[in-house]
Amino acid sequence: MCKKSFWLALCLSFFTATVQSAVEDFVSAEDLKTQLEAIKTNPSEQTTEPVKNIEEALLFIEKTKNQNSELEALEKNLLMQLQL
Repeated sequence: MCKKSFWLALCLSFFTATVQSAVEDFVSAEDLKTQLEAIKTNPSEQTTEPVKNIEEALLFIEKTKNQNSELEALEKNLLMQLQL
């Protein structure tokens, strides 16, 4: 029983850290979204920096997709552990 509790606590700790990271990434994405809106309203002020930010936004989207699949797998694993 102690081993199950240990692994469950470890998984929950990892899950919490992953969710916290996702929230921080979401806040960063909101900042990028604001910058992209500013570019749309003032296209004459475009520089190489906004292009870099767009690339960062696309990388964030891909990273978020990967994290979501990892979280789903972790959730299934935790549910299986609870049923044992």
